[in-house]
Amino acid sequence: MEVNIIILYISIISFTISLVFLLVQGAYNCAFLNSSSRKNIIEKLLFEQFSYEVYSSINITLSYYFPSNQSSSSECPNEMRFTLNLNTYYDCRGIFTTDLDSQCRDKIIRNTTSCSNAIDPNSFSPNDPRVRYCIYFSNYTQPITILNGTKICKLERKINYEELLSNSLPLYDLEGKPNSCDENEFINCGILDTMNNILCFPKYSGIKCPFYKFTSSGETIGLESANSFNSKIVASVIISENQPLNHEWDTIVRSLNEKLSEKNIYKRKAISPADFKLFDEEYDNTYEKQEGVEIKVGKIIENNNLLQKDYNKNQSLSIYTRNYIGFKNIKELKKFQKYFKQSNNRDNPLFRLSSSSHHNPIITIVFSGVFLILSILYGIFSFIQLIDLKSYLKIFFAIIILYFIGNLIIIIYHSVKCPLIHIEMDQRMKKVLDAYNKRTIMFQLFRYIGTFFNLASFVLAIIFNFREEQQGGKPLSQQDNQHSE
Repeated sequence: MEVNIIILYISIISFTISLVFLLVQGAYNCAFLNSSSRKNIIEKLLFEQFSYEVYSSINITLSYYFPSNQSSSSECPNEMRFTLNLNTYYDCRGIFTTDLDSQCRDKIIRNTTSCSNAIDPNSFSPNDPRVRYCIYFSNYTQPITILNGTKICKLERKINYEELLSNSLPLYDLEGKPNSCDENEFINCGILDTMNNILCFPKYSGIKCPFYKFTSSGETIGLESANSFNSKIVASVIISENQPLNHEWDTIVRSLNEKLSEKNIYKRKAISPADFKLFDEEYDNTYEKQEGVEIKVGKIIENNNLLQKDYNKNQSLSIYTRNYIGFKNIKELKKFQKYFKQSNNRDNPLFRLSSSSHHNPIITIVFSGVFLILSILYGIFSFIQLIDLKSYLKIFFAIIILYFIGNLIIIIYHSVKCPLIHIEMDQRMKKVLDAYNKRTIMFQLFRYIGTFFNLASFVLAIIFNFREEQQGGKPLSQQDNQHSE
């Protein structure tokens, strides 16, 4: 077989391979975006909630607090809000034992659901099959503002995380020695955030240190201000029976502006420790339990006018506190603000990557499938000499060029809309960024490989055309006849 024909066939094969990789890319992206597997659901949810979760923490304005027994909003215009996790569940998914009643098997159930006729669901028993086989956890209920008749009121002076971070030092210096605030100019107010930055307040600013600890005297809730090296100031508070989950939200961002089915909304809301374990740790250990401080459910219901439902009023809940979700320094915070706009929690790279409305892989699958079929037919028909290779060369050449340009545009568009993001910040949130970076590479990897084969096909087609012109541009059929003679 003539060398020119071999070159052209290699070009056709290379182009076909590039289309196969494009088809694989479309199928991979489609599988992730439409998969209902628990691992993919939790990964997409973390991408969707990333911006909202961080801003929910760093937007908390911090001043020092004082307790008020006044229930009037005029007496406490800037009240601290607490997250109440009063809805408790057992995750019995994957559990099919006959020790559980059929209504409790392989599903998430309320803690008031009886799974054994012999045991009261409202009383703890080590023989309760729910306790033996299922994971017990608490979920968000609503925000509250009163703890045992006490509001925590903020002063008018509002200070946000960015201002606080600018007045902070790393916990350790470059030599690994503990840093400290200049005692002549600043007050050491403890650890500001989960990146262990020390908060230094100017002595003459008139600002006292924020509180770091809840105290209890009978039913009275008190506060203690931070004024030591390792005290963690309080930015977020969760009232819960159980340790907070690895990520906590009061709002599902996607449901705010998109019509989701009840099934999809439920999948996003009914997240348990077992789901987070597929991705990271089950619980958020940056939340610390305030020892010796408990609040009765009945008192919470009474103070905050909650719907009573079937809650156990005699149950005691614990207070869990955390400082800010942290950044290494102001530079890293500015990086975050560049990629994630505060005005819209959906307009950011992570949310775009998890949404088919920004890139529909079905288009990729259809496009690559159609041209793959045409490419294969072109190769087959030319091989059995139903068509003349050179007669259709210009069309083939045009398709290669258009495909290359289209692929290049998509790669550039994706790189702009979903760039790799590297920010030195809270380790839990950084793991989400790392997962996003890995996923955004995988969303284009097969396209990159396909583009390489497309480029090889393009170069081979140019070589074929050049050799044809060097040989006088004779039709392939004539050249074949000459060789046979």
